[in-house]
Amino acid sequence: MMLRRRAAVLALAVGLTWGCAGTRWAPRSAVSLAQEESWLEAGEYLKVLESLPLQRIDRIPRRLRTRAYTLLGRSQERLGRYDQALLTLQFAEGLFPKNLEILCDLAGILHRVGLDDRARPYYLRALKIHPNNAVSNVGVAEIYQKQGLLAKAQLHFEKAMLEEGWGRDAGLLRSYSEVLAERGDLAGAMKAIHSAMATRSTAEDRIVLARIQRRLGAGEDGYGQLDLAVVEAPERQDFRLQKSLWLLEDGRDEEALAVVAPVLAQDPSDGVGLWVRGSVFLRRGDIARARADFAAGAESHRDLFAAAVCRSMLEQLTSRP
Repeated sequence: MMLRRRAAVLALAVGLTWGCAGTRWAPRSAVSLAQEESWLEAGEYLKVLESLPLQRIDRIPRRLRTRAYTLLGRSQERLGRYDQALLTLQFAEGLFPKNLEILCDLAGILHRVGLDDRARPYYLRALKIHPNNAVSNVGVAEIYQKQGLLAKAQLHFEKAMLEEGWGRDAGLLRSYSEVLAERGDLAGAMKAIHSAMATRSTAEDRIVLARIQRRLGAGEDGYGQLDLAVVEAPERQDFRLQKSLWLLEDGRDEEALAVVAPVLAQDPSDGVGLWVRGSVFLRRGDIARARADFAAGAESHRDLFAAAVCRSMLEQLTSRP
């Protein structure tokens, strides 16, 4: 009898100890994550971090843990703490290897920081669980598009659009339009970009439309869209450079120089700008100035392709008698 009483007292003491520890260490919202959800939505990411430190998440009910990890990981990412977010989500993925939300968030961060070779396996694992998961299909499609695997990219964009609401997503439609255009389906590309612009029209949308119009032979319409894009996003020098390249290609040298002049005034080492100006000098027979621009462009570190083209031109000019 005495032994039973001692065991009961010991059990009660242990229970009280754990109860106190739980009260002291558990997050404020131990039953619901509604407050953390609202903080994330409101951009109050530090509050989420304070409420859900990694070492405490295992003390909340198991049914809430996967969501807690995603809330923590997303808050860390949006604060620019990418390493912490990856550690959080990789740890969570080890505990819940089949959770779609964790797999997609982990793949998404890796994709956004440019680690596509590491991101793709997570996206593909998510698609084995849910073949029509839009987030994973879009992520994989964007990776394939970047790698030039356009048929695969198109397939996954189309699978993503099967999910409710995704067929009207403007960003997806623009990327889909780019892939169709690159594959030669200009009619389909035009339809997709118009669908994207029906809900919102951005400078990036105008650039895609301009490229399609140019390939369809509507060059002046393309220039018009380019000009609108430059007005809407004056900070985007790549839009101006796109126009200068088209003008150069069309033999409108003076206009090309006028467009590229402010770009080179702001950044004298811009590889594309130097290529355009050097090409105009070369057409004029001003070999010395062309060589100088190509030499400077060959040293550009911002655009490796432009640097390679400038280097090739420089080599050809140097080899001339």
